[in-house]
Amino acid sequence: MPGKKCLGHKLTIHVLPLPQKTFAYNILPVVIKDNHKIKKNILHWSAAMQLYLTFIKTFGVLLILFIFLLPASAMDDPGFVISRMVMCESVSDKEPVHPSETFPVDIGTVYCFLEVVEIEEDTTVSFAWYYENREMARITLPLEKGRRWRTFSSKKLEELRGNWKVELVEASGIVLNTLSFQVQ
Repeated sequence: MPGKKCLGHKLTIHVLPLPQKTFAYNILPVVIKDNHKIKKNILHWSAAMQLYLTFIKTFGVLLILFIFLLPASAMDDPGFVISRMVMCESVSDKEPVHPSETFPVDIGTVYCFLEVVEIEEDTTVSFAWYYENREMARITLPLEKGRRWRTFSSKKLEELRGNWKVELVEASGIVLNTLSFQVQ
């Protein structure tokens, strides 16, 4: 870079490259030759700016995490309370029949019964059925605003022995509860 005249002094300014991880564009560090006082002030400014940028990077990341995680925890409230969720052999008169965690393979169909209370607004939930960690079905059912709501989902076992689970998933995709059961 050619020399520039500043206040009657010829200055040569060299802009040094920054490490790749630095997000400030080649403005730091600046070295000025021929004027020790200006050079010293610029280097102090450069060091202060680097300290400021480090502070902003460190606390900025923390602030961003705080801003995004705080609403996420507030959004975890699905707008209702799960009072009961059980696996059972059937449902009769809106009540689970023979709740269990183990079912014989010849039962044919298994039910996941759900009772929720204090539903703030109409919404939906999904019952995601997994066999050996592979999703086999996803059934979405409504929950209506009110004091109490009962519903259930069922799955034909297709004589598949082993580990099963049902995840209750709210409309936004957050898993609210998981029930595991065995088919023998």
